[in-house]
Amino acid sequence: MTDQNAGPQGVAPQPGAPQYGAPQYVGYPAPPRTPARPPLTRGEKKGAFLAGAVGFNLLTLGFTVFVIPIAVGLFGGFLVWMLSVAESRTQGLDDDFYFRAQEFLGSLNIGLLIALGIAMSLIGLAIMAGGLFASRKILRSFGVIKAWPITWSAAGIAIFAFSILGQIPVGIAQISTYPMIMSGVDGVSSTIAAAVVWFILTIALTTLFGWLAWWWMTFAFRPATRDNAPQAIVL
Repeated sequence: MTDQNAGPQGVAPQPGAPQYGAPQYVGYPAPPRTPARPPLTRGEKKGAFLAGAVGFNLLTLGFTVFVIPIAVGLFGGFLVWMLSVAESRTQGLDDDFYFRAQEFLGSLNIGLLIALGIAMSLIGLAIMAGGLFASRKILRSFGVIKAWPITWSAAGIAIFAFSILGQIPVGIAQISTYPMIMSGVDGVSSTIAAAVVWFILTIALTTLFGWLAWWWMTFAFRPATRDNAPQAIVL
């Protein structure tokens, strides 16, 4: 009696031998998993905080110094235009306010003011550049790689956030003057107190935005491995 499972010449297949006509499966090794990037070190976190606090505060200060002459110049030009329009419509100014305004503007040395405004704007640009270079130097001193990409990207994020939420200190400072005015504090003292509140809150908010933006970008640009990066204690 012939075995039904016999091979081509009546020989029974050995256990585990491949069967003719059956699909053959070839196993492939699983692709290697990409190792997770290491967390930020203590030095990188501290460097991100200091670079963000110092760098963004200097950027904000420099931008303020840069913009003030431009704003004053635009306001002065608008005032001169308004006076010229009013004079042309009234055919001679008899009002004491307009006369004193024209007398004041005529007494100004426009050339000197323009030179001072340009110098002040250049100083503002220098302060902004100093903030960027200070951020780079601080990051590198704490062993952070890619200091320039971190600085530029974090500065853009912090500027965008501050442009949206930067008016919070102004609102709080204005609100803080109401209790002082209601309690009988004179206007000069309440204005000075509001300016102090605004200054402190602006510094705190600028430092917060700088720290968060620089920490985020330092985390995003952290190295994939610590083999070629400076070794430090990991929190």
